[in-house]
Amino acid sequence: MNKILFFILFTITKSFTQTDTLSIIRSYIIDYEYDKAINILDKISNQKPYDVVILKLMAEANRLKGSTKIAKSLYSKAFLFDSTDASISYNLGNLFENEGNFLEASNWYEKATKNNQHPFYLLKAGKNAISLKKPKVAKNYFEKGYSLNPKLLEYDFCKLLIDEGSYFLADSILNTTLIKDSLNTKLLTLRISSNYRQGCMDETLLDLKCLENMGDTSIFTRRMFGYTYYQLNDWGNALLYFQYLIQQDPDRLENTHYYMAICNKKKNDYDKAIFHYNEAISAGTSDDLGIYYQNLGEIYQLEGNTPKAFHAFTMSNEFVQDGKTLFYLAQYAEINEK
Repeated sequence: MNKILFFILFTITKSFTQTDTLSIIRSYIIDYEYDKAINILDKISNQKPYDVVILKLMAEANRLKGSTKIAKSLYSKAFLFDSTDASISYNLGNLFENEGNFLEASNWYEKATKNNQHPFYLLKAGKNAISLKKPKVAKNYFEKGYSLNPKLLEYDFCKLLIDEGSYFLADSILNTTLIKDSLNTKLLTLRISSNYRQGCMDETLLDLKCLENMGDTSIFTRRMFGYTYYQLNDWGNALLYFQYLIQQDPDRLENTHYYMAICNKKKNDYDKAIFHYNEAISAGTSDDLGIYYQNLGEIYQLEGNTPKAFHAFTMSNEFVQDGKTLFYLAQYAEINEK
C-alpha cells in the first residue's frame, strides 16, 4: 500500500526524485510483483526511451517473470546505448547460456570481461568455455579470476587443472587451502581425484577416510573407496564398498559387478566371480561385453568346464575381435580336430 501511495504522490506532485521511484520499483521486483514494476517502468520509458538504468530494470523484471525474449531485446537495446556496461553483456550471456546457446553466450561474456574483470564474470565465462570444450580459454578466464578472488574460483580452477593433467599447480592450491580449511569437502574430493589419477593410493585413502569420518556416504566416496582398495590389491575391502553400490548406484551396475567379479576371481572365489560377470553382462551396454565373456571363459577353463568356456569365448568373439579369444577358440578347434 505504501508503494502505491508513494507512486501516486510522485505522479501527482512530481515531488519524488528518480532515486525514490527506482527504489519503489526495485521493491516490487524483490516482492515478486513483476507486472507492477513493468507497468511503472513502461510509463517512465515512454518519457525516457534512452535511459539505460530503466531499460536494465525492465529487462530484469521480464527475465524474472520468465519473458526471456523480451528481456534479451531490452538488454540488447540497453547495450546499444551503453556498450561499456559489463552487467548488460553479462546478463545477455547468461540468458543465452540458459538457453543452451553457449557460442553466443561466449561472445557476450567476452564483452563483459573486457569491460569489467569481475571475478564472477570470469568464472561464468570460464564455465561457458568448458561447455564449448575450450579448456585453454577457460583456463585463461579462471587464472585471471583466481588472482582476484581465490576463494570464488579455487574449485573450478583446480578441477580444470586436474582434468587437463596440470597436477602440480592444482595440488599446490589444494594443499595450501586445505591446511587452513581441512573440512572443505569439495576441495577434498578434488584432491582425492588428483591423487588417484597420479597413482598416489595411500594419500587417496587418507582423504577418503577423512570424508567418511565426516559422515560422507555419497556414491562418489564409496566408489572411490572401492577403486582405491582395488588398486591396493585389498580385494576384501574393495568388495565391501562395491557391495554398497549395488543398491546405492543402480545406474552403474555394469561397472560395479565388473569390479566385484575381478575381486572375487583374485580371491579364487570362482562361483561369485561368474555370478558378477553374468550380472555385468545383463546390465551391460558398453563395448566391454567381449572382455566380460573372455574373462568368464578363462574362469570356466580353470574349472575344466570346456563347453561353457567354449561358449563364453565364442560370445566374446561376437563383440570384439581379440587375439587372445581367437587363440582360445583355435585351441578348442584343434582339440576337436576342427
